[in-house]
Amino acid sequence: MNPINRRCLESSKPRWQRQTSWEEQIHGGFDLNAAGNNSKNYHAHGEVGAGTVVWRSENKNHSVGVGAHAEQHRGKFQGHGIYYDI
Repeated sequence: MNPINRRCLESSKPRWQRQTSWEEQIHGGFDLNAAGNNSKNYHAHGEVGAGTVVWRSENKNHSVGVGAHAEQHRGKFQGHGIYYDI
């Protein structure tokens, strides 16, 4: 099928059935790191996140996205534990 006919077929479908480009896919990332001197003095951190575009204007100048993010920290300072989630 030549590109012109494919474009006509794609534009006649509802938006949710059209072939998505890389810009409309789910994007994500993660990060892990740790530092310290010994088992009584350290800090470890991990995070993960994901997001996607849920609406984009016809001229592609405006968009609305949604995303989620979670992270956790653990550590010890002079043997006292420090734990928190965000």
